[in-house]
Amino acid sequence: MAPKIKLRAKFLIILIGTSLIPTLIVALITIPQLQTIQKTQVIKLNQHDAFQAAEEIATFIRLQFGILDHLITFHPKLSSPSYQGLQELLLENILFKSNSFVDIALVDNDGKEIVRKNVLKTIRAKELADRSQSQEFISVKAKNAYLSPLYIIEGKPILIIGKAILNDGAFSGAVLAQIDARVLQETLKNILANKEIANAYIVNHEGIIIAHSDISNVLAKKNFSNVPAVKILSGDSGISSLQIY
Repeated sequence: MAPKIKLRAKFLIILIGTSLIPTLIVALITIPQLQTIQKTQVIKLNQHDAFQAAEEIATFIRLQFGILDHLITFHPKLSSPSYQGLQELLLENILFKSNSFVDIALVDNDGKEIVRKNVLKTIRAKELADRSQSQEFISVKAKNAYLSPLYIIEGKPILIIGKAILNDGAFSGAVLAQIDARVLQETLKNILANKEIANAYIVNHEGIIIAHSDISNVLAKKNFSNVPAVKILSGDSGISSLQIY
């Protein structure tokens, strides 16, 4: 009887093993597929977060330009000497009503500051500068608008924006402003609040870090243009705008 039991047990083992083979094959095929699907979903989620953050930053920048547009639209002769009494009042109004502006200047058509206001200090007449050779003035005069790369000024991330003042289509001056760009770090914090995202950072058009969970990378202006993710998204033509990873 013992040999028959052993034979039957062997037969059952073979039968069970044979029946499990298709299941194992399906599992071997299905598990990688599920892992791929899960990975794809995570990537899509990360992309969604990145695009949403990029839109938040773009909206912030558009709002700042909108403030300058509003000023110029309602006061098209802002750079005229006849507006001298109102110039300081108008710039102060913008500076202290907005949480974003830290410095704002009105320049004439030669790039010389007519009036300038700063959140932290009083700008005296003798401190008004000639900005005719600055990148912001040259760009505004040529293209009517300017958005700078990110600078670190006195330990703060700053963007410089500018809008041309046109009189009957002719360039008559510009409004140039420094914008507190800490919104970039805040946007990054919101992204990293998602526990599924281990790391994220923002680079400019050159691949230079402008927002990172480790602020030392921003202060050091580290270049991430050779990082695979930045390379892939920048393509062959280079990085065209702010990118978030």
